[in-house]
Amino acid sequence: MARIAMVVFSYYPADPRVRREAEVLERAGHNVDVLCLRKKGEKNEESFGGVKAYRVMSGSENKESLFKYFALSSFFAAAALVKLVALSLKNRHQLIQVHNMPDFLVFTAFFHKLRGIPVLLDLHDLTVELFESKTKGKPLGAMLGVVKAVEKLSCQFADQLITTSAGFRNRLIERGVMPEKVTLVLNSADDRVFKTPPPRTWKNIK
Repeated sequence: MARIAMVVFSYYPADPRVRREAEVLERAGHNVDVLCLRKKGEKNEESFGGVKAYRVMSGSENKESLFKYFALSSFFAAAALVKLVALSLKNRHQLIQVHNMPDFLVFTAFFHKLRGIPVLLDLHDLTVELFESKTKGKPLGAMLGVVKAVEKLSCQFADQLITTSAGFRNRLIERGVMPEKVTLVLNSADDRVFKTPPPRTWKNIK
């Protein structure tokens, strides 16, 4: 049984991908600490069986301002780094899994990396493509080179990457990531909730 820490600039258990992954790990016998944002009315700490959420700061509903997003995510990264180090002194994490966006959250595991603890970066989306789509024709688009550099450094820092589609995986490989470093984990439905219907035959078609 391992102790695993996840870092995500989102809410738990509201983020479906993070929740699915944490619950799968829990069912496999592992304990998971999730460092995340806090919604109004949520507790700073809350347990969900073998998964415990540590809500390190309040979130914001404003997702359209890129400047505000960068500022809040930077504050979150700093707070998560401190909290992660403090938790690891007690819980002895054996794996750190960081969810983007933003990509630079992976550096919250900097001190764990120095100690030889593996770091996994889960790329829900590709920041480069998303930034391009949101800033096309705008002055902020001049920052695209910085965004590309941050993605490259983040992918290099992580020991392994997982992403959500074959297209994303191919883009990462085109940008220089070694194929064996990228694992594809689709956003699939929970088969404990959504059952596959029986195959249709002429006998049961009326």
